Amino acid sequence: MYYIKFYILYLIFFILRLLFIISIIYRNNKGIYSITMPIITNLDVMLAKRKMSLTELSKAIEMSLTNLSLLKTGNVRGVRYQTLEKICIVLNCQPGDILEYRVDENQDTPII
Repeated sequence: MYYIKFYILYLIFFILRLLFIISIIYRNNKGIYSITMPIITNLDVMLAKRKMSLTELSKAIEMSLTNLSLLKTGNVRGVRYQTLEKICIVLNCQPGDILEYRVDENQDTPII
Protein backbone atom coordinates (compact mmCIF):
# COMPACT_ATOMS: atom_id res chain seq x y z
CA MET A 1 0.00 0.00 0.00
CA TYR A 2 2.84 2.39 0.86
CA TYR A 3 4.53 1.74 -2.51
CA ILE A 4 1.36 2.56 -4.42
CA LYS A 5 1.03 5.95 -2.70
CA PHE A 6 4.69 6.68 -3.34
CA TYR A 7 4.35 5.68 -6.98
CA ILE A 8 1.28 7.91 -7.47
CA LEU A 9 3.06 10.88 -5.88
CA TYR A 10 6.12 10.27 -8.02
CA LEU A 11 3.96 10.05 -11.15
CA ILE A 12 2.19 13.33 -10.29
CA PHE A 13 5.53 15.04 -9.67
CA PHE A 14 6.88 13.75 -12.99
CA ILE A 15 3.81 14.97 -14.91
CA LEU A 16 3.99 18.42 -13.30
CA ARG A 17 7.68 18.68 -14.11
CA LEU A 18 7.02 17.67 -17.71
CA LEU A 19 4.23 20.26 -18.03
CA PHE A 20 6.55 22.92 -16.64
CA ILE A 21 9.24 22.10 -19.21
CA ILE A 22 6.69 22.09 -22.03
CA SER A 23 5.37 25.49 -20.92
CA ILE A 24 8.89 26.97 -20.98
CA ILE A 25 9.48 25.63 -24.49
CA TYR A 26 6.09 26.97 -25.62
CA ARG A 27 6.82 30.43 -24.17
CA ASN A 28 10.23 30.57 -25.85
CA ASN A 29 8.70 29.73 -29.23
CA LYS A 30 6.09 32.44 -28.73
CA GLY A 31 8.77 34.99 -28.01
CA ILE A 32 7.85 35.77 -24.41
CA TYR A 33 11.33 35.18 -23.05
CA SER A 34 13.29 35.86 -26.21
CA ILE A 35 15.05 39.18 -26.69
CA THR A 36 14.72 40.61 -30.16
CA MET A 37 17.71 42.31 -31.66
CA PRO A 38 17.30 45.99 -32.48
CA ILE A 39 19.58 45.57 -35.53
CA ILE A 40 17.58 45.54 -38.76
CA THR A 41 19.04 44.40 -42.08
CA ASN A 42 17.97 46.38 -45.14
CA LEU A 43 19.60 44.06 -47.64
CA ASP A 44 16.35 43.59 -49.55
CA VAL A 45 15.98 47.37 -49.93
CA MET A 46 19.51 47.71 -51.30
CA LEU A 47 18.96 44.79 -53.68
CA ALA A 48 15.80 46.45 -54.98
CA LYS A 49 17.61 49.80 -55.45
CA ARG A 50 20.39 48.10 -57.42
CA LYS A 51 17.88 45.90 -59.30
CA MET A 52 19.78 42.78 -58.31
CA SER A 53 18.44 39.43 -57.19
CA LEU A 54 19.61 37.53 -54.14
CA THR A 55 20.91 34.77 -56.42
CA GLU A 56 23.06 37.22 -58.38
CA LEU A 57 24.47 38.65 -55.14
CA SER A 58 25.24 35.20 -53.76
CA LYS A 59 27.18 34.31 -56.92
CA ALA A 60 29.02 37.64 -56.89
CA ILE A 61 30.22 37.35 -53.29
CA GLU A 62 30.59 33.55 -53.42
CA MET A 63 28.24 32.91 -50.50
CA SER A 64 25.53 30.29 -50.33
CA LEU A 65 22.01 31.41 -51.11
CA THR A 66 20.77 29.92 -47.83
CA ASN A 67 23.17 31.93 -45.67
CA LEU A 68 22.48 35.09 -47.63
CA SER A 69 18.74 34.55 -47.26
CA LEU A 70 19.17 34.15 -43.50
CA LEU A 71 21.16 37.38 -43.44
CA LYS A 72 18.46 39.17 -45.44
CA THR A 73 15.72 38.11 -43.05
CA GLY A 74 17.83 38.96 -40.00
CA ASN A 75 17.97 35.41 -38.62
CA VAL A 76 21.69 35.51 -37.88
CA ARG A 77 23.67 36.19 -34.72
CA GLY A 78 26.46 38.06 -36.45
CA VAL A 79 28.06 39.06 -39.72
CA ARG A 80 31.74 38.86 -40.56
CA TYR A 81 33.39 42.07 -41.67
CA GLN A 82 34.71 40.25 -44.72
CA THR A 83 31.18 39.28 -45.76
CA LEU A 84 29.90 42.80 -45.13
CA GLU A 85 32.79 44.20 -47.17
CA LYS A 86 32.00 41.93 -50.13
CA ILE A 87 28.32 42.91 -50.04
CA CYS A 88 29.22 46.61 -49.90
CA ILE A 89 31.65 46.29 -52.83
CA VAL A 90 29.10 44.52 -55.04
CA LEU A 91 26.16 46.78 -54.09
CA ASN A 92 28.35 49.93 -54.05
CA CYS A 93 27.08 51.04 -50.65
CA GLN A 94 28.14 51.65 -47.07
CA PRO A 95 27.55 49.23 -44.14
CA GLY A 96 25.09 51.76 -42.69
CA ASP A 97 22.94 51.34 -45.79
CA ILE A 98 22.53 47.64 -44.99
CA LEU A 99 22.42 47.63 -41.19
CA GLU A 100 20.15 49.83 -39.11
CA TYR A 101 19.77 50.20 -35.35
CA ARG A 102 16.13 50.57 -34.32
CA VAL A 103 15.05 50.65 -30.67
CA ASP A 104 11.76 48.99 -29.72
CA GLU A 105 9.88 51.31 -27.36
CA ASN A 106 7.74 48.47 -25.97
CA GLN A 107 10.70 46.44 -24.74
CA ASP A 108 12.86 47.24 -21.74
CA THR A 109 16.48 47.86 -22.50
CA PRO A 110 18.58 44.86 -21.43
CA ILE A 111 21.16 45.39 -18.75
CA ILE A 112 24.58 44.33 -19.94
